[in-house]
Amino acid sequence: MAPRLPLELQLRIIELAVPPLTRKRLPEIRSLMRSLPFVSRSWRSMAYAKIPVVPKLVLKWSTSDRVSIDAFARVVAGAGRAVERCELDLRICWCPIESLCQLEGCLQSVRELWIDLLRRDTAQLTDLASLRRLNVQNLAQDYLDLCGDAARRRLTHLALREAWLPRFDGAYLNVDTLLLDQCSSELDQRGLLSFFPSLRVLALHNSPDLAEEILCGDSPCPPTLQHLLLSFVRGNLPLGYAAPLGLSASLKSVTLRHPVPSSSGRGTFVDRLPRACGITTVIKVITSDKDDSGFDVEAWALSFGS
Repeated sequence: MAPRLPLELQLRIIELAVPPLTRKRLPEIRSLMRSLPFVSRSWRSMAYAKIPVVPKLVLKWSTSDRVSIDAFARVVAGAGRAVERCELDLRICWCPIESLCQLEGCLQSVRELWIDLLRRDTAQLTDLASLRRLNVQNLAQDYLDLCGDAARRRLTHLALREAWLPRFDGAYLNVDTLLLDQCSSELDQRGLLSFFPSLRVLALHNSPDLAEEILCGDSPCPPTLQHLLLSFVRGNLPLGYAAPLGLSASLKSVTLRHPVPSSSGRGTFVDRLPRACGITTVIKVITSDKDDSGFDVEAWALSFGS
C-alpha cells in the first residue's frame, strides 16, 4: 500500500487547487466543496468551511419588500462567519431605493458586491465602509455617482458588464483593477483612464469601439498599468488603429484574444503591439471561437493578484 500524505498536507494541496472565487465560478466551487467529503470523510470539516457563502437578495419592488430582505438577513445571520460577498438583483425593482442603510447590519462585512442592474435612483453605497470590490451588470445611468467621494476612494476593483459606459464623476484613486466587459458608450471616453491613476490591471473584453477610443486617444495609459487584456472575440477587431497606441512602457503583459481565422487587419494589429510596448513586455496572442462564454474575465484579472 502506497504511503499516504499527512492530512494537513492533503488539505493544503486541495486548498491550493481550488480556483479563485468569481461570480461565474461560484456554482462550480460550491459543487466541488460539497463533493469532497464523499472522497474522504477526513476532508469534511475543511470542505464545508470552504463552501462560499454568497447570499443573494432579489428585490421585487423596493426596500419595502420585507419578505426578501428578511430572508436575506436570515442567510447572513445563519452563515456562522463574516459574509464578505453578496449578490443584489435589482432587475425587477422599479421603485427608487434611497439608500441601502437598512441593510447595513447585513452588509457591514461585505467587501465585494455583485449587482444586477443599477440605476441613478437605485442605491447609494456610501454607508458600506468595508466595500472594496464592485461588480455591476447592466449599468443604466449617465454618471457613475453611486459611491460618493469616501466610498470611491476605498474601491480597489471595478467591473462593468453589458453597460453603457457612464461619465465618471471623479477619480478612483485606489482602483487597481478595471474590467470592461461588453461595454459601449455614446460619450467620448478618450480620457477615461485619467480617472484611474493607480490602475494596474485593465481588461477590455468584447468592447472594440471603446478600446479604440481609450488606447488610441490623446491620453496615454497610466504608468502604473502592468497587465492588459484586449479581447475581440465577439466583435471585430477595430481596423482604424491609425493613431499611436498609448500603451505604457512599464507593461509586463498584454493578452490579445481574437477569433479564428485571423484576418490581415488583425495580423497588422498584432505586428504593431511589440512596437507599442516595452522590450520586456510579454505578449500573448490567443485565437478563440466566437462562443467564448466560458472565458472568465475576472479570473484572468485575479491571476495577477488582487
